[in-house]
Amino acid sequence: MGYICKASMKKAHQKAAAVPHDILHRLNRAEGQIRALKKLAASPHQVDCETFVTQLKAARGALKAAGEMFITRYIEECRALPQKERARHIAKAISLITD
Repeated sequence: MGYICKASMKKAHQKAAAVPHDILHRLNRAEGQIRALKKLAASPHQVDCETFVTQLKAARGALKAAGEMFITRYIEECRALPQKERARHIAKAISLITD
């Protein structure tokens, strides 16, 4: 998974080779929490609402953190672009977060 900003194809290609550990960690946490949600939903027993919502919020938080980390790295990549192009890419990244 690489960054969309193409400030330098060589630099982007190098970064694409390895997803940063912190982003993978957040995604793995979200994946585990989603697995727990699926087990709860498939359970033949009555599921406690608080337990389900707590897992849901944790998964959402982990995904949000992974997205914020990725966008932050994307914006850092864009710093190498000319001012006008950099501003356009950063505005697009911000709109992706806020939509």
